[in-house]
Amino acid sequence: MKKVTKILFSALLVFALCLHVNAECNDEDLNEWATKVEPVFIENTQTGGEASRYAYFLTIDPFKGDPTKGQAQFRIVVYDGDGNKAEGEVYTLSDGTKIYGVGCFTNLEEETYTIEVYGALNGKCSNELLKKVRYTVPRFNRMVKSAKCENSQSELCKTFTNATKNMTEEEFEKKVDEDNGALKEKTTVKDILKSVLNLLLYIIIPLAVISVVYLIKIKKYKKEERKK
Repeated sequence: MKKVTKILFSALLVFALCLHVNAECNDEDLNEWATKVEPVFIENTQTGGEASRYAYFLTIDPFKGDPTKGQAQFRIVVYDGDGNKAEGEVYTLSDGTKIYGVGCFTNLEEETYTIEVYGALNGKCSNELLKKVRYTVPRFNRMVKSAKCENSQSELCKTFTNATKNMTEEEFEKKVDEDNGALKEKTTVKDILKSVLNLLLYIIIPLAVISVVYLIKIKKYKKEERKK
């Protein structure tokens, strides 16, 4: 009988622990917000300060809290591809901007992260997993320091991209020149359209309005002259 009691007690204990670990958040607002959560990659371009040692930050959007102060009404836990864990914190950049997220170092190869979202500590559902998302950061672009990338908006000149993988320098330079030419042509077309629009707004349309008013006055004048 004692053996049966011990078995039942152990089973109840395991059941109770499982209920605690797998408990669901009952806060409707948090659950609804979590359904919209998506990972966000922020490249760190700041220099100076503690936060400048990170290459980029991972956080989520929409942000629940006060982003200007880095105050989050949630917390995130991030795991890299090797299972290394890091918890979200507030970073202050050299320009005073605050970011809540996880700071990451340069990855020479593509890296996939798992981001777990929980309620804030000492808040609702602090220990309950609200959502789990994955985000892959492209490999570091070894071509980014090339002179061809100065003032270039080409995809090949991004700090993190897979577009230059297995590319030779000759292939890279040729493709960047093509991209720059295409972007310049696109910009030229936009400038032309903008000029035409300005011409319509400030010259042609006012001139058309003046012409219509003038024609109406002439018509009215002729009508009055015929009555005399």
